[in-house]
Amino acid sequence: MNKLKPIVFTRSNNKNYSKNLFQQNLLLKALTYTTDLKELKEIAKFHTEAEVLRTLDKLSIRKEYHNALVKNKLDLDYLVSGIKKICDEGGSDKVKLNALQTILKSLGLEKYDAIETQGKNWEELLLQIHDREKGVKSVDNVGTVEGDYEVITPEIPEEERVRREQNKEIEKSIYE
Repeated sequence: MNKLKPIVFTRSNNKNYSKNLFQQNLLLKALTYTTDLKELKEIAKFHTEAEVLRTLDKLSIRKEYHNALVKNKLDLDYLVSGIKKICDEGGSDKVKLNALQTILKSLGLEKYDAIETQGKNWEELLLQIHDREKGVKSVDNVGTVEGDYEVITPEIPEEERVRREQNKEIEKSIYE
């Protein structure tokens, strides 16, 4: 068997090596209607018929790759159970922690940018909330002292009140 060079998908402006997943999906849908290269080229907005053939090759390789994964029993259940096994039976704490971080990353829970952008960590925020609830006066960065104050809520204009009531009625009719 001839040794073929692997196809490497990179992020570039060169269309020969790009993933072009959108065009691949278009081709898959279009193949249910026609197999004519000229029509496929027009449907997927390719410039040449060679691009159509190259994309079809990528699709077939992707299909073969997924079949190979299934034959070797490498599915998502296997991967998750492997990570769980490492978490439960891993030797060192570092290995266990890395396995747990992998799971967190797969869920998208590895970063908490909202708290970090405020310049305060969660412990400082909890202490500030605790001080406010106790009624302790604290000095903020500007130098003013927080204390008791009275909030005066402005009256809602009649037009706005009527509009809100109408919106509530519309919402009730939609969700009932």
